[in-house]
Amino acid sequence: MGKNEPLSDHDRLTNYDVSLGEKLRHKRLEIGWCVLIAAVAAIGPSLYLGIRNGRWISAASVFCAFLFIVYLLIYRWYTMRLEKLASLEAKPSQLPDPTSPSVTPPAKAGGAPSVAADH
Repeated sequence: MGKNEPLSDHDRLTNYDVSLGEKLRHKRLEIGWCVLIAAVAAIGPSLYLGIRNGRWISAASVFCAFLFIVYLLIYRWYTMRLEKLASLEAKPSQLPDPTSPSVTPPAKAGGAPSVAADH
């Protein structure tokens, strides 16, 4: 992306919508609960049927395991979006330029006396 190219819609939202991070965190939380429910739905019936009948794998447990993987990938996608958003919001702290006139030396720095003290 060159300097003169317009921002994409995602970048524009990221730069101007301060609540975007909160929306992403909320959606990631919802997907996290879906991951947990899908994992329990895949493991629970498999354990029950395996202990009871010796059939460890069923169509329902395979489907729930598939949902678990899909939700886990979506959760990771939201996590990567939040990490990108955090990296865009984080600005490196810059120390003031010591040669600028707005920076005053500390008291009793031991440097040369000021011009006003000579007069």
